[in-house]
Amino acid sequence: MFNDDDHSAANASVDTGETITFTSPALTNGIVMKGNMDYVSFGADGLPKNMNGSGYFGTIRICSTAASLSNDKRARDLIINRTGRNLVERKTNIADTCPSP
Repeated sequence: MFNDDDHSAANASVDTGETITFTSPALTNGIVMKGNMDYVSFGADGLPKNMNGSGYFGTIRICSTAASLSNDKRARDLIINRTGRNLVERKTNIADTCPSP
């Protein structure tokens, strides 16, 4: 997580002098994240926005490829909606390949 001070077009990457506020280790084996968004960004008003300031929304699937889970228990979708009220939705019938939403 970082502050993109110059809102650098669509690259949403850390530039020299920008502050990294949080880091996390990579996901463990068997956990997959796929979505139809390249990044998640919120404006000061709490609304999801892309780098040019217009509305930005989509879905990110968090899924386990573990054989011990049934296809009805392996995935959740994080839905980033236009109003900034994000939802987590349990998905059913998701194969262990964890297809994108």
